[in-house]
Amino acid sequence: QHQQQHQQQHQQQHQHQQQQQQQPQQQGSQGPLSVAGCADPTVGNIVRGTFNLMTENHGRPVYKKSEVVANNPTLDVLIYFWDERDGANFCGWWFGPKVGGDQVWAYNSERSATPPSTGWRVPYDGAVDASFVISGAQGGQQAYGQQAYGQQYQQQMYGQQQMTPQQYQQQQMQQQQMQQQQMMQQKQREEEQRRQEQQRRAEQQGVMNCQQILQKLTGVTPETIDHIKDEVEKMVMQELPKCGSQAEAVRAEAAQQIQMAQVRVEQVKQQRIEEERLNGERCESAR
Repeated sequence: QHQQQHQQQHQQQHQHQQQQQQQPQQQGSQGPLSVAGCADPTVGNIVRGTFNLMTENHGRPVYKKSEVVANNPTLDVLIYFWDERDGANFCGWWFGPKVGGDQVWAYNSERSATPPSTGWRVPYDGAVDASFVISGAQGGQQAYGQQAYGQQYQQQMYGQQQMTPQQYQQQQMQQQQMQQQQMMQQKQREEEQRRQEQQRRAEQQGVMNCQQILQKLTGVTPETIDHIKDEVEKMVMQELPKCGSQAEAVRAEAAQQIQMAQVRVEQVKQQRIEEERLNGERCESAR
């Protein structure tokens, strides 16, 4: 039994020496990335620069820009990977101020172990920007794969923060839960924005329909006022529910337009009476 313990200790020491020998080589492969190009001037000012390895997310490295963004010195600029847990459309490499955040500047659907050199879309749902190039990424990808990076990052986390594997896994689960919550909140905000936009367009269409209906009042006469007034009131009442928050304003405008039409009709009646009186006087004078 004593001999077996001695052999196990010897194997552990040998493995530890191998890890120490391999680690400098792996760290050397994690050189900084350089981002250049980008046709969008606003995004380009944010993303262009040098990025260094910062942490890990979803089994891929996370890089952070080392230079300060002009006119926004407190803004963090990260390159990170997001897997398929929220759907294939969210899977790929992203530029943003925080991992899994609402705001993003560029997107690449590649599933590579490190950020791809080309194929970046700016904005995330736009066309590929051929001038947007990351250099230094391909060399790092050839030097180590996803599994090797994950093992090395765990070793760094255990060594630097003195975390046990169980603590590290718990921390990773907590981070993933937070990121999932952020993605869900983002989806909810987007759905709410789409709902509000649809409601706004529906209200605008309802208001336009009412305005077209009120145009019928412009040519009313004493003979047609009652019929057109009833028709307009009925049609406006049908459209009012579609006007949403503008319904009361449309109702007030309709009442005002109807009142003005009635005033014009009364003026026409008075004018006709006056014309008949003048014609009668002319007939009396002619006799």
